[in-house]
Amino acid sequence: MNRKNPLFTLRFEDGFVSEQGAAGEGPTPRLVPGRTGQAALFQGTARLAYRTDGYLNREQGRLIFWLKPQWPGRDGRDYIFFDSGDGFYNRLRVQKDGGNNLRFIVWGPRSETGLSYNVAHWPPDEWHQIGVTWTPERIALYVDGKLRDASEKADLPDHLAAAFYIGSSSNGDRQANAVIDELLIFADADEAVLPANPAPIDTLNFPNQFVIPVLVVAYLPVIGNRLDRRVTGDVGAPVGHVRQHVQQTTQQVVEALERGSTFHGYKNPAARPSLRYQLVETLEYMDPLPTYRKPGHRAPMTDYNAVMNRVNIRHWVETRGVKEVWLWGYHGGVIDIWESNMAGPFGDISNSDRDRFDLPDLSQTYTVYHYNYGRGPSEAVEDHMHQIEAVLRDIDHRLFWEKFVGKPGEGRCGWAHFPPNGVRDYDWANSSFILTDIEDWRPDGGEQKRLNCRRWNCDSLTWFIYWMQNLPGANNGLTDRDRPLTNWWTFIGDFDGAMRQRLGLVG
Repeated sequence: MNRKNPLFTLRFEDGFVSEQGAAGEGPTPRLVPGRTGQAALFQGTARLAYRTDGYLNREQGRLIFWLKPQWPGRDGRDYIFFDSGDGFYNRLRVQKDGGNNLRFIVWGPRSETGLSYNVAHWPPDEWHQIGVTWTPERIALYVDGKLRDASEKADLPDHLAAAFYIGSSSNGDRQANAVIDELLIFADADEAVLPANPAPIDTLNFPNQFVIPVLVVAYLPVIGNRLDRRVTGDVGAPVGHVRQHVQQTTQQVVEALERGSTFHGYKNPAARPSLRYQLVETLEYMDPLPTYRKPGHRAPMTDYNAVMNRVNIRHWVETRGVKEVWLWGYHGGVIDIWESNMAGPFGDISNSDRDRFDLPDLSQTYTVYHYNYGRGPSEAVEDHMHQIEAVLRDIDHRLFWEKFVGKPGEGRCGWAHFPPNGVRDYDWANSSFILTDIEDWRPDGGEQKRLNCRRWNCDSLTWFIYWMQNLPGANNGLTDRDRPLTNWWTFIGDFDGAMRQRLGLVG
């Protein structure tokens, strides 16, 4: 047997018969357009069952398929895409759970091992490639060509059911509510071929959309059941209230940043976000933030090296693909912080003193945002605003800072602290009118419009979203000196890729 050839190939071009001649038992799904040719839509009671013998090995294997969900990733519902088993134990399953995690679960005769990847950022009707492998020594989960989770411990089934199911559970329920295409099963567990598969779906369908995996870390120093105000300086609320505030505000930040990355989203309903945020994990410590004495700072400085080493940041960045760490803590005048900080192979371009030794240096760039749970979503998003400004100003000072931002009162787009009509820092509620080309910005001047703070509800968070939506994003159609402008969100969504390609704000 050639282990590199599939044991089972189902492309739906010949209906529900595999290329090896195995016929699927229904109720059969509806055939719909696939990635190429036909695919199967599993809804209602639709499912396909195939005999296991000769097509699926329990000892080791590799399963690959394409999935186009009909649901948003954050819907909190449970769907099964592949299932083999007729009892609680001795089962292989790929599913989405109610926690919005894509799961690969292996049940042996006595125990369960599960892998997960949060897909809350997935919109409906986008293709994603899923790959899983299993051996006695390791199981792995790949999504869109990247390793998302793995375990070196796995108790494999000692037998499998007589049939495996596609598009539902082995009980015929919990339908995928998704289109499935190009499902292949191999006898080998070769992971080397998985990252070399077709490009991630963000590149296939939306070449200007980037997924940003995020690790959330919260430091909640407590005394009894409340935060210790002696440590935080100004927050002494019950820890349950603060935890809830962190969870809710984190979601609000995700929504604001995704909306903000939608070019002219306030006037173009067809526009799509350039950024999608995936919350990979939340880690919580009931301790004070570690600090150290840094020259030039009156208060102790947050020891970001200690925080990152405690969470094993190398694992999260280099194995799990994390690009951002959202650190929830406090300020209260008792410690110093950096609103954003960066480390990686292309240096530190952040809203900090750019100390190249204050974060672990890894093979991939990651950015740390330090939030304050004494504040709300506006202040957290403002951290990102300043990071965007720092990066784009470094890439092309003339085009971004001189042309896009402009000088106060000049009628260009302004920046975080200064809207177009601003005359002082934080002048978000200025009701004075100004002529500005912010909604039709072009490097050499666009059509001007008379507006004041009512355009952004005289509110800081709304201003931040509105400003971001005017950054040249996906399919912006703008030029500078007869050269097309790139999608500027590339520098936030894939900083390393942009640096390797020597990308600029102009193509």
